[in-house]
Amino acid sequence: MSRAYHTRNYDDGLFLAIARKLFVVLPHPPFLWATGGEIGCIERERQALLKFKEDISDEYGVLSSWGVEEEKRDCCKWRGVGCDNITGHVTSLNLHSSPLYEHHFTPLTGKLQGLVPDGFRKMSALTKLVLSRNQLEGGIPRFLGEMCSLHTLDLCHNNLTGELSDLTRNLSGRTESSLEILRLCQNQLHGSLTDIARFSSLRELDISNNQLNGSIPESIGFLSKLDYFDVSFNSLQGLVSGGHFSNLSNLKHLDLSYNSLVLRFKSDWDPAFQLNNIHLSSCHLGPCFPKWLRTQIKVRLLDISSASISDIVPNWFRNLLPKLAFLNISHNLMRGTLPDFSSVDAVDDTFPGFDLSFNRFEGLLPAFPFNTASLILSNNLFSGPISLICNIVGKALSFLDLSNNQFTGQLPDCFMNWSTLVVLNLANNNLVGEIPSSVGSLFSLQTLSLNNNSLYGELPMSLKNCSMLKFLDLSRNQLSGEIPAWIGESLSSLIFLSLQSNEFIGSIPLHLCQLTNLRILDLSQNTISGAIPKCLNNLTAMVLKGEAETIIDNLYLTSMRCGAIFSGRYYINKAWVGWKGRDYEYERYLGLLRVIDFAGNNLSGEIPEEITGLLGLVALNLSRNNLTGVIPQTIGLLTSLESLDLSGNQFSGAIPVAMGDLNFLSYLNVSYNNLSGQIPSSTQLLSFDASAFIGNPALCGPPVTHKCLEGDSPRSPVMNGVIQDNKETVHEFSAWFYTGMENGFCVFFCGLSGALLLIRSWRHAYFQFLDGSWGLLSLYWQLTRLDKKHRQTCS
Repeated sequence: MSRAYHTRNYDDGLFLAIARKLFVVLPHPPFLWATGGEIGCIERERQALLKFKEDISDEYGVLSSWGVEEEKRDCCKWRGVGCDNITGHVTSLNLHSSPLYEHHFTPLTGKLQGLVPDGFRKMSALTKLVLSRNQLEGGIPRFLGEMCSLHTLDLCHNNLTGELSDLTRNLSGRTESSLEILRLCQNQLHGSLTDIARFSSLRELDISNNQLNGSIPESIGFLSKLDYFDVSFNSLQGLVSGGHFSNLSNLKHLDLSYNSLVLRFKSDWDPAFQLNNIHLSSCHLGPCFPKWLRTQIKVRLLDISSASISDIVPNWFRNLLPKLAFLNISHNLMRGTLPDFSSVDAVDDTFPGFDLSFNRFEGLLPAFPFNTASLILSNNLFSGPISLICNIVGKALSFLDLSNNQFTGQLPDCFMNWSTLVVLNLANNNLVGEIPSSVGSLFSLQTLSLNNNSLYGELPMSLKNCSMLKFLDLSRNQLSGEIPAWIGESLSSLIFLSLQSNEFIGSIPLHLCQLTNLRILDLSQNTISGAIPKCLNNLTAMVLKGEAETIIDNLYLTSMRCGAIFSGRYYINKAWVGWKGRDYEYERYLGLLRVIDFAGNNLSGEIPEEITGLLGLVALNLSRNNLTGVIPQTIGLLTSLESLDLSGNQFSGAIPVAMGDLNFLSYLNVSYNNLSGQIPSSTQLLSFDASAFIGNPALCGPPVTHKCLEGDSPRSPVMNGVIQDNKETVHEFSAWFYTGMENGFCVFFCGLSGALLLIRSWRHAYFQFLDGSWGLLSLYWQLTRLDKKHRQTCS
């Protein structure tokens, strides 16, 4: 699955860092003289800029040209500063930075917090004010509505609250006539859009990612100058018809996505606009393919995913292809065969991307342009030989997902053509044969998923060249041989590794312990033998709890213009993970899991205590092996554990008392072992059904029906050792203590009291002795009570 991000070009200067704090463009100020016959910046404005820099964390040196040194005295020569050629006054601050990826800029950090600063009240000549990406709260103050020259107001990415109508009312003073750009995206505004039409000069309106409700009023059509309209990610609902767009002839960007809107247009509707970007994801457009799209011959980005369309793709759709940079028609019920997409042209060095997933398209893999950057055809009914992917020979392909189809044949040996590939997912098809050695040419690869096919043979050694791999899923195939040691030596970036349900033999290589970034390790359902490595505690990513990243994703290229990346998107990896006795498919929360699954092998020996050092582990499955020995007493250290399966082994001894301290444990299976003694009487363990303990005839006490006899009480070896090691010491101490107290009472008061009062070192030593003696006595009492308690429990 890909996670969609909006694509937008920001061409209006001051966007970066300082722009996130304050973007001010002043009109020409009154004439002021400059000394020395040279025009330079005004000193008080220079000092103001330096003061501003002090409040900014500039880790990347964006403002390195700003300084107090003599050679930097003229602030008009500082980066991003513009001055009037006559007066020397600063008229603009422009620190725009071309994004490497969409929404990714060279950052200047530093945040404005609280209400919109009242100091702007005195700046009545402001033309542009950008306070985006801060922590501003409250609403929009009335004084902003008195700025008669204000034509751009950007308050995106803050924590502004309140009714939208109240906020727009505060702006409806002198700025009703002048405001051209209004950006309030990524806040917490609620209410309706009823008062928006009063800003008749608006060219850009972005109120996306808020909590707006109600319908879109037809009065929006009165904004005849509007060319950018974005209300995505709100709770808008109701009907949208041609009347809403009757006067919007200048509209170029339309984003209504992720609302509950129903779009109903007459079959002969001919809109007045020519859109470049169309975002209508999650709007109800179907069931027919929207005919009005045939008029949009300039469209560059088209997203009509999750739009309830169950029609075929019409023939006229070919006319829209030549200029498309990105097409998303995923998550519909479209059917039939697809047209030839090779006619998409590389206009302006664009590398197009396609997401046609989750439909019912069938037939052979259609042709795509040689310069395709991303191709998502997953969850359809495509069939035929997978070798057709070799027809995509362009050097720009960074993302290929053909999973969950019916492709057949052997993997072609043509991967050397795709040096930029980041994601390759061919899972859940009918592929056979060996993994070709050319897969080792994918030096940029971060995700490789080939699970649930019929691939066989050993892993090609060339795969060790894919050192950037984070996600490797080869499960549910027929791969064989020993697990290569080079996985641990060369693939150090791995976060997810699954070799489940194959035919691997041999032992678990110790080199896997070098995968310090690994969070999920699944070697289950193979024929692996030998012992569990003691070095597993070197998997340090499993020591930390999964609180930061909930997903495991990859950034991939969708298009490029003039040598610069125009848009990047994210692919979210998903995988099947054994969890609480069943297999579940995880996507959004895969990154939170910390899992070791060695079930269904021929492992022998004991559970190494070192494994209990993985404090972030949430699932441990060692079931159906030949493991022996006792369950480690340190199992109680795994406080994050939610699922524990030790069934089908040869474990003996008692269930550790410490297991009752696993407060998050919601699935436990220790059935079919040789465990004995009473099941610890903790609330946690008593909550499990008797089936979790079946197949251990010597176990007694609830929840099983076998009652315990004298001597069956569960005692941890650690506690038993303490009792045995200290038994003689405690008795010896008690006899000495009471005898000494009786015979030495008078000597103490008559002889020692005076000395202790006079000699400080003696006094300290004596009280340390008493403190230690009392500790031993206290230990003796506690052990006696504990032993008595256990005897009463088992009687």
